[in-house]
Parts: sequence; C-alpha cells; structure tokens
Amino acid sequence: MEFEQRLQTKLKMPSDARHALLKFFRRESILVERRNLSDMQCRDPHDIPILEAAVGGNSDYLVTGDKDLLVLKKIARIPICSPRQLYQTMMTE
Repeated sequence: MEFEQRLQTKLKMPSDARHALLKFFRRESILVERRNLSDMQCRDPHDIPILEAAVGGNSDYLVTGDKDLLVLKKIARIPICSPRQLYQTMMTE
C-alpha cells in the first residue's frame, strides 16, 4: 500500500507506530462510491481515482502533498490543500 510505504520511507515512522496508524485508518474509514470524472483534465491521470473518491464521498477537504493535485486548488466544491494548509485553516476557524 502506497500510504504505508510513504510512512516508512518519507516519515521514517517506526513499524509499531505505522501499524497502529494503519489500524486506526482501517477502523475509522468509510468506503465511498467514486463519481465518474473520466473527462476531467489532470496532469497525472493516475490521480483521477483520488479525485473521484473525494467527490463521490462528498469530502470536506482533499489533503495531499501531491503537487499535481495541489495545483487544481479545488475539485467540485472541495478544497485541495496540503497538510500545512489544512492545519492553518483549522487554526484560524
């Protein structure tokens, strides 16, 4: 799973913390039906399923470090932001 790899390689998260976080996400996640956005223009077509899931799940935010997604700034009414941007937004509300 890409997320687990990123936790290990980018964040250098220890195995026990990584497994605890993954367990938390599996327990708290909600499966959503993707909304078809196949006609959407995106710099990286591999990102389209992420956008489809965000729209289909009626997400409040799409939080990512992916530059190809961040340049979009918004999909439907959903802001696309970095973790830092979300933190700053939450601290000012």
